[in-house]
Amino acid sequence: MNDIHPRGSAPGPKPVKRAIIVFSLLIALGLLLMLAVRFLREVPDVRHKQGCNRGALGTMRSALSVYYGDMAGRYPDQLDSLLKDRKYLDSIPDIWVCPDQNLHPATHEVVLRSSLVPQDSGKIGYVNGPGGPDRGAVFIDCTHTDSKGTAWAAY
Repeated sequence: MNDIHPRGSAPGPKPVKRAIIVFSLLIALGLLLMLAVRFLREVPDVRHKQGCNRGALGTMRSALSVYYGDMAGRYPDQLDSLLKDRKYLDSIPDIWVCPDQNLHPATHEVVLRSSLVPQDSGKIGYVNGPGGPDRGAVFIDCTHTDSKGTAWAAY
């Protein structure tokens, strides 16, 4: 009589099969969670560094504006002039270019340029060319793009 099932009902999986199915689903779920955690840890870090780069450029641009006003419309020949007596900046801030791709190391080094054309050094670019329209501009000297597809040099 045990082999006879009421009409419309089918025999269910045995407890061992059920346990194997549940165990397999838990393992799959665990693997998905591990991948999600890894991804979610990396994304905010990259975006945080991109935001820090924008902040660093904003800080240097503000300091240059004050310097420009104090010097009667003249930009410094080098950004190190902003560090004198810590009047404009305490230090040149670090930037992290391409943190998601590891193409350039973190740096606070400045390269002098005659225009806003990036040369992909991964450093802070400062235009000090005499009399040009871009004199006094600060940018990230990198030809790559950030996580949103924006060129680093466009920051």
